[in-house]
Amino acid sequence: MRLAAGAVYQGTDWPRRFQIGEIDLGQGKGKVQLLTYSDRERGFWTIDVTSYSKLMDGIYKFRVPGDLAPVRGRDEIEPLQDEGRPQRIFISYAREDSGSARELWQILNSIQGVEAWFDQESLLPGEQWKVAITKAIAASDHFILLVSSRSVVKSGFYQKEIRLALEVLSQQPPGKIFLIPARLDNSEPEFEELKELQYVDLFPDFQNGVDKIIRVLGTHRRTVLQSRILSISLRFTVHQARFVSKAKLYYFITVVNLSRSVIEVTHLWYEKSDYHIPVSPTSRRLPRRLEPSESWTSWLALDEIPVRYRKDSYDCFRLRLSDGTVAISTKEDTVPPYGSVPGGPIWEAG
Repeated sequence: MRLAAGAVYQGTDWPRRFQIGEIDLGQGKGKVQLLTYSDRERGFWTIDVTSYSKLMDGIYKFRVPGDLAPVRGRDEIEPLQDEGRPQRIFISYAREDSGSARELWQILNSIQGVEAWFDQESLLPGEQWKVAITKAIAASDHFILLVSSRSVVKSGFYQKEIRLALEVLSQQPPGKIFLIPARLDNSEPEFEELKELQYVDLFPDFQNGVDKIIRVLGTHRRTVLQSRILSISLRFTVHQARFVSKAKLYYFITVVNLSRSVIEVTHLWYEKSDYHIPVSPTSRRLPRRLEPSESWTSWLALDEIPVRYRKDSYDCFRLRLSDGTVAISTKEDTVPPYGSVPGGPIWEAG
């Protein structure tokens, strides 16, 4: 059985960071790819067989032998991220800053190859949230800490998240950027360890600060329409429904031009870190120009989406305008039981 998650092991002589390649749940052993760092040696990969014990569902403790022979030599290399796996970003914030946290989450999640973790969207109903948050921090490639005058005086689990992140940071190899303090105002973080890290300011220019964060991710950022701008330029919502006399369920995607000028929709698609599905029914071809106050609806059948994503994909649709702006969909909660589909005649509905 192959595992995608990585883990951290602290040796007696120097810290060791390793990723599990595969484990055998029956025998309780697995092959380990181990990247070793020290002041005396360069990083090098080793492979060995180790045993493990189960601490709780999804969390395992591995015992790594003390003497491991390198299999690739001692040429310095960077830790490798599994190809095909998105970069995992954990967003930590005080409740009073949830608006900024959500905006950051929306922008990061709009980037191909990035998966941002935001508790209000990522926690499942009935999930043990403390356990889930702890797992998410441990599995993250980067931890973004939102700092404000409200958060520095905040008590509770927010402080626990910081301590967990500092623990993970202490086990990272030299030069690895893991914890990114992001200031929402002129406040200074209280933890001494945080004062040693270069912070990024998300004020007065939120977008400029986000662009600096994205440089750390080493990925390309599309121009994303922020939620505060979205409310005055266009409305982009998604709901589930069926065509009359049809059993198949669809996601209906509606765009309303709220601006005072004509806009042109050039691309519409469904996006997850590992899926990209164009939305272009025969009777809803793109590009499509929308006059001020004009609405337009397209659709995507649920059976075109992977089963594990079908039920809750309201914020997974993306829309690109002719000026390069990309907007993120939101769930439509005010749809009546019956209604029309704006945008012209419907030629197909299977």
